[in-house]
Amino acid sequence: MQIIEGKYNGFCFGVKSAVEAVEDALRVQKPVYTYGPIIHNPAVVERLRAQGALDVDDIEQIPLGATVVIRSHGVPPTVYAHCTKRGLHVVDATCPFVARIQRLVREAYARGEQVVIAGRADHPEVVGINGFCENNAWIVQNAEQARELQAGTTPLYLVAQTTFIPAEFAKIEQVLRQKTACLTVEHTICQATSQRQKEAADLAGRCDAMLVVGGKHSSNTKKLLEICMKFCKNCLIAENADELCVEKLPIDGIIGIIAGASTPQWSIREVIASMNEQNLNITQAVEEVQPESATENAVQEEAVAQSVEPVVEATAEQAPVQEEERELTPEESFERDLEKSLVRIRPGQIKKGTIVQINGDDVFVNIGYKADGIIPQKELSTDPNAKAADLFAVGDEVTVEILKVNDGEGNVLLSKKAVDRKNEDRQAIADLEDGRYFDVTVKQAVKSGVLAEYRGARVFIPASQLDNRFVENLEEFVGKKLTVKAIEIDKSRRRLVASRRQVLREQAAAAKKEKYASFSAGQRVKGIVRRITDFGAFTDIGGVDGLIHVTDLSWGRVKHPSDIVKVGQEVEVEILSVNPETERIALGYKQLQPKPWDHAAERYLVGDIVEGTVDRIAPFGAFVELEPGLFGLVHISQVATRRIEKVEDELRVGDVITIKVMDVDPEAKRISLSRRAVLQEAMPQRSYAPADEEESYERNYKLPPVEETTVSLADFFPDTFKED
Repeated sequence: MQIIEGKYNGFCFGVKSAVEAVEDALRVQKPVYTYGPIIHNPAVVERLRAQGALDVDDIEQIPLGATVVIRSHGVPPTVYAHCTKRGLHVVDATCPFVARIQRLVREAYARGEQVVIAGRADHPEVVGINGFCENNAWIVQNAEQARELQAGTTPLYLVAQTTFIPAEFAKIEQVLRQKTACLTVEHTICQATSQRQKEAADLAGRCDAMLVVGGKHSSNTKKLLEICMKFCKNCLIAENADELCVEKLPIDGIIGIIAGASTPQWSIREVIASMNEQNLNITQAVEEVQPESATENAVQEEAVAQSVEPVVEATAEQAPVQEEERELTPEESFERDLEKSLVRIRPGQIKKGTIVQINGDDVFVNIGYKADGIIPQKELSTDPNAKAADLFAVGDEVTVEILKVNDGEGNVLLSKKAVDRKNEDRQAIADLEDGRYFDVTVKQAVKSGVLAEYRGARVFIPASQLDNRFVENLEEFVGKKLTVKAIEIDKSRRRLVASRRQVLREQAAAAKKEKYASFSAGQRVKGIVRRITDFGAFTDIGGVDGLIHVTDLSWGRVKHPSDIVKVGQEVEVEILSVNPETERIALGYKQLQPKPWDHAAERYLVGDIVEGTVDRIAPFGAFVELEPGLFGLVHISQVATRRIEKVEDELRVGDVITIKVMDVDPEAKRISLSRRAVLQEAMPQRSYAPADEEESYERNYKLPPVEETTVSLADFFPDTFKED
């Protein structure tokens, strides 16, 4: 596979400046808020979020006086005004090219020209630009939409979204020129965008497949993909190395790689590294980075692993000195034949022999050489306290390594310990197949990774397997001790390919699982609100996120979770449920707040005059909210001083009314209220001017006799009291 990488890949100027603005702000204080994702690249946004940069969709979610970074797409003027109103410290990271379009549009609108924006109406950049002409711009995405515009005598002013396709912009311009003679055109497509799109078309025309690297929500990345698909049938898009499907790429073809303006270089390098790992034999990759000066020891190590003797040519020192041709005596002939029958040895060889003598802690071994070898006590075993008599007996067969052919006294020095250690090393390497972790110290950085050593075996760690993030400088790992796991083992050649990245991920998953196991329903914990949605608030409770559902935020009704909690706020919550399998934790905020009915009988006494808000209307009366979560009922008969057919004749939902407490039943959780009683008390009393006290008494206190009679309530309330 041949890979051709676009030379314009990586952050554009505006995106780079925006990311740097966030990083600079984080050095001053944390957290820092961004109005929307700083760029359309999830990997970059997540990386910044880990450092303390929180993206919000509503300025109201940002605490008063905090720092907010305006993203590179820009925002309407109303957002700046809102930030000022809330006392926020604003860091404006709007791309200079976008800021220029905003200025041009504001000036054109002030001159009375009709602004036309070529772009996507819901794109943040276009939304921001439109705000500078009070949202009165005409927005078109193609020539067909431009033809539908009803151009009158008002001059038109045409601009483009910075990531718009130049060819489509030219078509829109041509359509508008046919509609009006009063057209001003500003070519506002970013040069970096034009260069990338031109390069994408060129590469797609001569490659077997195209890979577009970038965020799937990024406008410029999607446009690059559209261009590539016009010239190349096999096109893929990937946000990161994990999404890459190498199987869909021709392994013997030419692959073009381009990236959107919001794609960082480290993400591109990570994708390319992943392609190399998945398509090349990793053993060959390790061979390429080996030092050229491979010593004879490497050959010998391989021989140990295979338990065979390597064939080594005799050196000049080892070669027998040829004597002049002459007739040998019988003794000389016997000595020559004996010499030929003896094996040649050299340091480092592994030989099998037979124990012929044990003298104290020294063991003598016949290895087929003209002199017996000696295993001294310190070379008997990996156990320094081992005794020869406990380990061996005369006649035992033993495998040894030759340390010295001549120790200075004519003896061959042997080692059983060296062989045992190598056997242990081989077994230790074989044991790594079950995925166990092991520690290594990085010795060298090479082009595509780092090298280390484990039990005499060479360990290669690819760059993409060093960390969860892309590593730009491999030298920073040299000399460091790393915990890794083997992902490929070559036992015969004693070579390993290892991954630290998998260890980090597995450890994080285990820690997360352990964290979930430590939680139980009913437990009280403290957390930080990290993100607010329409259905609740996601809260960090010590490394894992739980959800406070909107129904568990307050005992009363909640219009939006942001009315109760704010991003960055520390809260105490109760764990309602834990599901380690789905990694979901339900949290309750209201459960730790006082329940409205706990003190209702003390706060609301019979006869009290209180205010409440009409929350709901039923055929039999109106439910009134006295405080969040505490409701009382005003029966239809207590709504007005007159008889009414419907509650709606007197009240509406949302009305704030004054009522009188008639009855409180905490056990049944019922409060009876009366609006009628309040209205009656407010009515003026009739006054009389009696002629004398007796007449006054008769008028006020003496009542006429009343005849007893039986009446039916149904006669007075036919709708309320039915036959049953």
